[in-house]
Amino acid sequence: MNTHLESGKHDKSLRVRPLCAAIALILSSQASLAQTEQSDSDEPALENIIVTAQKRSESIQEIPIAMQALYGDQLKKMGIQKASDITRISPNVNISGQNAANQQINIRGVGTSDFFGTATGAVGIYMDEVTMSAPYLSGVGLFDMERIEILRGPQNSLFGRNTTGGAVNYISNQPKLDGDAEGYLSVNVGNYGLIDLEAAGTLSLSDNAALRLAAKSYQRDGIWNDLSSGDDEFGDKESQSFRATLLVEPSKNTQITANLHVANEDSQMDPVRAVGTRIENGVPERGPLPTTRFAAGEQINFERYYPNTFNNQGDNPSTDDWHDVYVNHSQPFEMDNVGGYLKIVHDMDWASFSSITSYDSTDVRWGYDVGGNANPGNVSNLSVFIHEQLGGPAPAPQAIQAINQDQKYEQWSQEFRLISDDDAPFKWIAGLYFFGEDASLSQNINFGISALPYGGPPAGGGLVILAFGGNPASNQTSFSVAEVENFVWSPYVHTEFELTDKLDLTFGLRYTHDEKRLPSLIVGNLDNTLRPHGFFWDKENSLAVSAEYPLCDLDGDGNLFSGGTPDNRGTLCRQDIGGPQEDLTFSELGGKIGLDYQFNRDLFAYASFSRGFRSGKSDVEFIHGPHTGIPRQNVDVEILDAMEVGFKSTLLEGTLQLNGALFYYIWEDQQQFFVGPSGPDFVNIDESELKGLELEFRWALPAEFRLQGGIGLQDTEITKSSDEAAAQVGHELPFAADASANLMLTKSLVLDNSIIDFQIDYQYRSSPKAYATERALIDELEETNQINARAVWTFGDFEEYEVTVYGNNITGDKRCTYKWELTAVGGSAYCIANEGTPMYGVIGKWRF
Repeated sequence: MNTHLESGKHDKSLRVRPLCAAIALILSSQASLAQTEQSDSDEPALENIIVTAQKRSESIQEIPIAMQALYGDQLKKMGIQKASDITRISPNVNISGQNAANQQINIRGVGTSDFFGTATGAVGIYMDEVTMSAPYLSGVGLFDMERIEILRGPQNSLFGRNTTGGAVNYISNQPKLDGDAEGYLSVNVGNYGLIDLEAAGTLSLSDNAALRLAAKSYQRDGIWNDLSSGDDEFGDKESQSFRATLLVEPSKNTQITANLHVANEDSQMDPVRAVGTRIENGVPERGPLPTTRFAAGEQINFERYYPNTFNNQGDNPSTDDWHDVYVNHSQPFEMDNVGGYLKIVHDMDWASFSSITSYDSTDVRWGYDVGGNANPGNVSNLSVFIHEQLGGPAPAPQAIQAINQDQKYEQWSQEFRLISDDDAPFKWIAGLYFFGEDASLSQNINFGISALPYGGPPAGGGLVILAFGGNPASNQTSFSVAEVENFVWSPYVHTEFELTDKLDLTFGLRYTHDEKRLPSLIVGNLDNTLRPHGFFWDKENSLAVSAEYPLCDLDGDGNLFSGGTPDNRGTLCRQDIGGPQEDLTFSELGGKIGLDYQFNRDLFAYASFSRGFRSGKSDVEFIHGPHTGIPRQNVDVEILDAMEVGFKSTLLEGTLQLNGALFYYIWEDQQQFFVGPSGPDFVNIDESELKGLELEFRWALPAEFRLQGGIGLQDTEITKSSDEAAAQVGHELPFAADASANLMLTKSLVLDNSIIDFQIDYQYRSSPKAYATERALIDELEETNQINARAVWTFGDFEEYEVTVYGNNITGDKRCTYKWELTAVGGSAYCIANEGTPMYGVIGKWRF
């Protein structure tokens, strides 16, 4: 059986729930139901999955790439709803990210944890062949999907820059010109007030035109109990998405696809679980800087309460219940995206020509508290002190440490591509790609009171001392507002040559010219005393308040620490340090060469060498610059050389597919983000080595059983480092789990007029390191052990009805997906906690 999978400002007025129902009503009125085709044989068999990982339709078992593909029914049955869910079904794939808003995919230990606006992932994310450049778009909900392809290893020749770790292709369902209207309506109701509606369908407009509409609405109450405000449903989630795709065939050789998509989210960020790393010292807001409470080598357990531990405000944020947290920030996450693409495909006698033109605009605003202030009434110590001791106005809420970002991205792309005939002995693809992006990035960090003496900061210098030495109260906001421009042009070629009837040679080469400009970068310090939360979230407020501030670097000599004219670092100041001198230009070659050999119909092997690169970036971080005295740190291009051998096999008369791959990487100038003694730092790690393997299988068993799974093993090591504070030689890379495994068992029970499918799946990840250096308090993340189960009842004359009962994370596995130790900043360590609770519900689906 063939499963042919060829792809083809915040607006509150958007209401997708009625739209879902409308789509279903319109399309169902024109539906032409057809009897589902049944297999003539009761013998178990596996589908032949067709993918487009190499820009042409091919069997996944004949592509010399270590990859996985999941199609629509599988995605639904496994509960894959967002990008981070793919870790449940693919070994050596993890998620790295400092917060829930910006999560990056990590493949084979290659990824990033950078959450700033100029951060680019090391794994390329594509939707219908269009790059999703804005780092927040990978979190957009997945709906009406045809399939997902996960490609491991550098994919530079066909996908371009920023694919050192691999690529993830999301392919949505496309309209079909078969004359029939078809679609579905799905309603998912679950615990914590979950209501998830989805509808999609294709409407035939004429013999050569069809329109597919799809919409999704997601809403769920929060699962967290905020002890500061008494809100026992903190962490609300709400999002809406809509997609319209028009397919027109003006002639038998030409297809035109036009797409419009809109998405918005209005949620609360999941909070952090924090533990204070200081000891009690009397009156924290005016006493000496306390020493750390933990012994050397001790690891913080974020599931427990620690008595007599405090952050720099004198609060103890630890709790003994996973869902009890202290939140001193509304922690909003708002995202609005609108975009579209135009794809033209014209078949000629000698090649097929494609043109893909795209545009996307994304607005993102988010903020969260990483200090874990447990002060009752959500008021900082400094506000209380000013009000009670100095007779100031009534205190307003203040966070010990809150990060806010207000960012807008506008991107466009144009790709021209020629593809030779599929059946020729010499197959080739040639293309030219252009990409442009303008971004306006506003980001800041708010500090409440730190335990600094009034007589001035103590010797030794740390982030708080450097940044706020001029204000012992430390109620300041460091900010940056950057205008960033990016332009890329990139020609490429990819060839496949049949050396013999069994041996093929693959060669791909791509040149990329990448220009990044920084016409404006305004940095400074603001007084946030008694200002409400979120006041400086809006960049216009930051710019207006700082408009009359003096320069930070008075004489412009860049000498911020000693000598020359005294500077205003650490005090209220503002300076624009952007301009042509900050422009970055990168030109790189990448590609692939490989051999593959078809031993027989059921055994295929390959070996390859490939090179990928990730573009460098400008440092627009909020506490780097003349306002703090901490030097800015642009990062250079990173290069990854990958060697891989693998095989793909079909065994046991077509009932078992077993695929494996071995890889060895040399990663040079890896871009690394970490928090050091002077706060966030960006560095290039000189060299690392990564090696490992994957083994994956799909097995169709008798009696309608199916078993599929995979195991991944990897070993990573930093081999060269010129900055031991950021990366220690011999240390493992962060977020690179040594072992991972996935296993799923399904059973189909065929009744007289219906089918019941039972499924249980398990995901395991060993404990990866949290840093590229040994850390006493938070050296590694917890291992993952997650079990999910569901039962699907399909019934009706044409199997048009479906009821699913499901449970995800049914054992309530609790773990930190990210950790930072911020003793130098706020006197605390924090954990980005997973939801840590079973999620269950019922889904009803109607196909028409």
